[in-house]
Amino acid sequence: ALVKGAVNLSLRIGVPALIVSLTIVAFGTSAPELLISIKAALEDVPGIALGNVVGSNTANILLVLGVPALIAVMHTSQCNSRKSYVQMMAATVLFIALAFRGVFDWVAGGVLLLTLAVILGDALRDALAHRRAGAEVEEDDPEGSDPDMPGWKIALFLGLGLVGLPLGADL
Repeated sequence: ALVKGAVNLSLRIGVPALIVSLTIVAFGTSAPELLISIKAALEDVPGIALGNVVGSNTANILLVLGVPALIAVMHTSQCNSRKSYVQMMAATVLFIALAFRGVFDWVAGGVLLLTLAVILGDALRDALAHRRAGAEVEEDDPEGSDPDMPGWKIALFLGLGLVGLPLGADL
């Protein structure tokens, strides 16, 4: 519900679908893991938070990409995925390097958040440069988009998502 509401609100105020997909859908689908990890850290069970991160990434890369690849061929030649691949590998190496410190503290958190900001800034810069170049963007509508969704329904989805997310994390 949160993703659906946020996607439709963003598209309604004129945020490009590519940016919506890169940020809102990505963050929205990771929000449950974020809340679970925060709750685990607050309850002094950091193993849950670390296992959540490693398990989620492993499932996303191997399962979420692997099962669709079994169903249908996905051509990476149609889009330039090299940059994303390098960023994913660099983030993995950074995580491993920080884990070798023996502790994830405010320094590690700052490094990870700074890295996220750099990657998002780079994605935004690329999208804006693409738009300024006047290139036609063939975009699929992001997951959950409905151009005819009324404002009250967007607000309802946002409200349900914001209430349901922490409840689900607690469960």
